[in-house]
Amino acid sequence: MPRRRPRLTAWLLALAIGHLGLLTATGQAQAEPTASDIAALRDFKPEGGDISALVRKVAPGLATEWLALPPGAVIDKGAPLETTLGPQMMGQLDASGTGLPIVLYHKEDGRLPGAFIVARYRGVTPLQLLYRLAERSASLKHPLMDQFTEATPWSKLADSAWGIGANVRRLTAMLAFRMPFGAGLFGLRDSFALGEWQTVMLPNGVGVLTYQSRAATPEEKTRFATFRDKKDKERKLDSDYFEAREYRLSSLLIPEKDATGLFNTVHVYFVRIVPNLKPGKDLSGSGALAQWLFKRGSQEAILTPVQMIRTEVERARSGK
Repeated sequence: MPRRRPRLTAWLLALAIGHLGLLTATGQAQAEPTASDIAALRDFKPEGGDISALVRKVAPGLATEWLALPPGAVIDKGAPLETTLGPQMMGQLDASGTGLPIVLYHKEDGRLPGAFIVARYRGVTPLQLLYRLAERSASLKHPLMDQFTEATPWSKLADSAWGIGANVRRLTAMLAFRMPFGAGLFGLRDSFALGEWQTVMLPNGVGVLTYQSRAATPEEKTRFATFRDKKDKERKLDSDYFEAREYRLSSLLIPEKDATGLFNTVHVYFVRIVPNLKPGKDLSGSGALAQWLFKRGSQEAILTPVQMIRTEVERARSGK
């Protein structure tokens, strides 16, 4: 197992899922990788393992499952995958912004494109990251997150598709988000979502975090009919906040032992979001709303989380 680093501060990745308030309510169970992709992740060797080869092998299948891609999904940016995720990929993982390897699938009418991005965080292991990614205290630091309320406690699954020795936990939570300034001009609404978090830690140190929202049950809507936002103001569902549409976020965390003998984490971050619009508003791939969301969303939902994590890792390592 990777060597443990000093305890890190609360993590901000979970906060970034609230950017733009683009949420989901799919009503589906957690989307799990195929048996072959799970086997590839379990077989990976942190010391000397070929990370670019692993990502090339599993990323297409993980994208299909985690992003709910349509059959024959076309890539707008990052094709062919053999090039974007080739051996040179490892030399790009310390870049910032669009310098990181990014794969963007074709946007459809009514939906934003699915995408994934690959980045490195130095001096931190997946184990140190995984259980902090969905922490409530970290989430509520985000300026657009108004509430993160656990609907169920974390539960550990005795049996799962991830195999023997995998530590699999699940949690249901209600999230409430504010729209960014100016979003109302396009008909975007403050939103809430009931969703399922799942964490997976494999015996070889590979970690997985998935979030997928679903339709709230009548009982859940009653339970969360009123809540206090982080400024302690009372809010109401279906008058102040409206039920979200589609929202999927998944993180694959791969341990990397560098030349100094310390461990890093290579993060493959998958994002699929659909805007929650006022009645009568549509999202057309060529429309002004889609273009605004595409530009703003790609920055806030894909690039910003990478920088937020790096900032926290650097702060923890420096002891500040």
